[in-house]
Amino acid sequence: MVSGVAQRVIERPRELREEREPVLAHHPDTGMPPLPYTGRPWTMSETPGGTRRAAPTMGEHNRLVLGDILGQSDSALQALEVEGVIGCEPARHRPPRVEPMEEQKRKGLIVDFDRDFECRVREEYGFQDSS
Repeated sequence: MVSGVAQRVIERPRELREEREPVLAHHPDTGMPPLPYTGRPWTMSETPGGTRRAAPTMGEHNRLVLGDILGQSDSALQALEVEGVIGCEPARHRPPRVEPMEEQKRKGLIVDFDRDFECRVREEYGFQDSS
């Protein structure tokens, strides 16, 4: 038998989601507007948690954790940055390889596909051909 919050999650997941108000959190370094963060699915009477700040950006805490807490030197951190081990953006970004649908079907990755899908979407939503 499940009780308390866990039972509410099992019995009324939709209502529980609706009870949680999203909290707007802003990360000034990204240039993006405040984004909604979903609250926790529970509340505690003596330790009410909450969203105090936005999620960290990539690499935001590298120096704090590796340098200040773990004692790595500035030169060691610079070497890791040069090697692409740490940083504030993806190293050596490679665009995804898009395999033609015919090839995916031949390999058994998909069963079939609608050859007129793009054309039907353009017609349905009034998109212009970009070519």
